[in-house]
Amino acid sequence: MKVSHETLPGSKVRFAIEVEGDRSRKIHEITLQRLLKTVQVPGFRKGKAPRPLLMQYVGSEAVRAEVFEKLIDEVLREVRTQHEDLKPMGQFRLGEEGDAIFTAFRVGETLAFAAEIDVEPKVEVSDYLGMTVTVESVQPDPEAPGKMLAEFQRRRAPLVPVEGRSAALGDVVTIDYSLRQPDGEPLENWEDETGVQLDLNPESFLPEIVAGIEGMNPGETKEIAAHLSDPEDVTAEPQPVVATVTLQSIKVRELPPLDDEFARSISQKETMAELQAYLEEREAKAAEEQTADRIQAAMAEALVERTQCEVPQTLMQQELELLLQRQLQEFQESVGQEVLSRLTESDVRELGQMLAPAAMAKVKYDLALVAIADRENLVVTEEALAQRIADVQAGIQERLDPQKLQEFCRLQMRREAAEKLVRDSLQVQAPEPTTELPAVEVEVTPTPDD
Repeated sequence: MKVSHETLPGSKVRFAIEVEGDRSRKIHEITLQRLLKTVQVPGFRKGKAPRPLLMQYVGSEAVRAEVFEKLIDEVLREVRTQHEDLKPMGQFRLGEEGDAIFTAFRVGETLAFAAEIDVEPKVEVSDYLGMTVTVESVQPDPEAPGKMLAEFQRRRAPLVPVEGRSAALGDVVTIDYSLRQPDGEPLENWEDETGVQLDLNPESFLPEIVAGIEGMNPGETKEIAAHLSDPEDVTAEPQPVVATVTLQSIKVRELPPLDDEFARSISQKETMAELQAYLEEREAKAAEEQTADRIQAAMAEALVERTQCEVPQTLMQQELELLLQRQLQEFQESVGQEVLSRLTESDVRELGQMLAPAAMAKVKYDLALVAIADRENLVVTEEALAQRIADVQAGIQERLDPQKLQEFCRLQMRREAAEKLVRDSLQVQAPEPTTELPAVEVEVTPTPDD
């Protein structure tokens, strides 16, 4: 076998391969021997049919295709082993020439073809220590604890009937309602609702209907013009509808006092003061974590900007598939499987195009960390590696290939060490405060031409 190679853009290598005819002849013979033992030709016992009849029964093209597939697989595995110094990754690609190669293939004749494979890229990272990033810190919301307590208070409040007045914002009303088109025709896929309990505020229902219910009295029926949006198409124009609403009852929430007893009923704290302090501490911690996330994102962006490398197609595709899978999972959790199933191949392809820049940045960031770990001679101790492997294995039920698991954990830990090195040297500065210039009134003097 003769093999030569050339480096291509995009961190790829193209191999020119020439295989002598004896290799395909040997594979062909082995294939026929196997078929003779396993295929029963009608009228003959296994292994007793003449070869011409066997070839006629199985099909010469099917045999040729199997020999070709085994030959290509065997040759490419051998080429890969012989060129491990190039650090190949992913699978070989014959490209569009694959069909032409098969068409030209003849058992016993020399076969010449080309195959491409991605290789580990050369990565250059400059000035990664002491980088300066600008990050605006997230400040705790001083009103967040109070809002949370108010929400718990609202949930625990019993509903008390109201008499002698009309509905007002903040009430809890029970209504029957139907929706129709302005011309009176029914809406498609719509059923009338009865006994619906509704918080009377514009955020809980269609604002126009909420405004129309305000001022109604129990037993009163009213037609209210409104607009219905399509939750599956936010770009569509809202559909005009007419709601027929009958108000059954009005209730209000009787809020419990925010005292120590209430604190004990909703938490493990003994006093309201302790609960208030806990909520404030949690809000402060959440703000710190959000700030840390911003710093991490800024650091990653700065590091990617300082990284020069050609990203292999294999790594890019792996990361893109991971991001796409994660995005679809989040989409399913938010809208449900039924809506997710309506996505077309075009929708998924478009989503992949949107995620491509993020996938590219993530791959370059990971490559940069490995390059830094190499340059700084960051090593992982065997003890720490063994502990990480045990932790990973304990978190999953299936058994993983020991060697692949060890390589994965070592790579992950080296990236983490490089990331810590860069983060510890990072300089974080706050953005310069923006000052709004006061509005200046300009007096315009009319000219004779005005």
